[in-house]
Amino acid sequence: MQKRIDYLDTAKGIAIIAVVMSHAISNSGNIALLDHPVLLNWLSFFNVSTFFFINGFLYNESCINSPIKSISKKVKAYYFPFLKFNLFFFLFQNLFVQLHILDESYRINGLKNFIIELFKLLFGKMQPLTGPMWFLRSLILLSIMYILTDYFSSRIFQGKYRYLINGIVAIILWKLSKYSKTPTTFNLPSACEGFFLFYLGVLYKKFNVNDFIKKYLYPTGLLSFTISVIIGNTIMVGIYGHLNDPLDIISMIVSVIFVISISQISFISNIKSLKYIGKCSLEIMALHFFAFKPVSLILIKVYNLDISYLGNLPVVMITGLSVIWPILYSISGIILPAAYCAITASLIARVKRH
Repeated sequence: MQKRIDYLDTAKGIAIIAVVMSHAISNSGNIALLDHPVLLNWLSFFNVSTFFFINGFLYNESCINSPIKSISKKVKAYYFPFLKFNLFFFLFQNLFVQLHILDESYRINGLKNFIIELFKLLFGKMQPLTGPMWFLRSLILLSIMYILTDYFSSRIFQGKYRYLINGIVAIILWKLSKYSKTPTTFNLPSACEGFFLFYLGVLYKKFNVNDFIKKYLYPTGLLSFTISVIIGNTIMVGIYGHLNDPLDIISMIVSVIFVISISQISFISNIKSLKYIGKCSLEIMALHFFAFKPVSLILIKVYNLDISYLGNLPVVMITGLSVIWPILYSISGIILPAAYCAITASLIARVKRH
């Protein structure tokens, strides 16, 4: 088993907090109408991008020795968690509708529709409360594409131009993600974008870039933060971030470097709770929409809103709210899934002891 790298857990902790915060302030589908558009824009530079980058860093180059087996392992690693959480929310979907946690439009009527929706779920359809798990769908496609690309590039010219060929493919896929006729199945455009960030993560590890980063942690962290904030006030990317032009690419690379840098600064890297949040990032990604609901219920009571507002996704959609609500959403979206993670780990450990 590969040994965990502490600073990567910290980096994942920072990134998943950014994901949750992004959704906590997303009370409008139009970024220009948000109460905190610049903050959302800045978070979008590194929230999901960091995960694509880290997955590239953790890529095992020996995958090319048995590509089919490696692809099978990657698909299982990402598909089974996707299936587990989506299946849970699917089975209780009508109950959630009845409790106003979901809008009435999500009700599943009749056995025929139940079977059809179940079939769609098995082939990757996300449930309304698991929207952030689009990342796993992209990661499945991305992993398949990268392993196959790496397999063939390592055999062309005896692998002499392996990383150059992989880079060319990364650029082609980035361009393909912008093509209007590219299929959106399994978030293919996002997978094509993620491929580029994944590839950068591979290079970061291969050429020991982190040795330089560690040598100049504070200036690297400060400079990358400054540049990303300046760009964040200049261009609008959106909640997930998209590599639309060179400036977008620069913003995401610089912002990911910012996260990787500060995750190695001692007073941050020593925060155990941040590491734990990073270790629970998958559960937080899957459950934070659901974990937002208690805060939504409190907000509805405070502002005397109709209970139907509870079905708003991801948060209650009214403008002009106090900044306290995004903070409460963020806290709930992180702590409740992390608590679930701790409880399930404890139960599994207890079962193993017996």
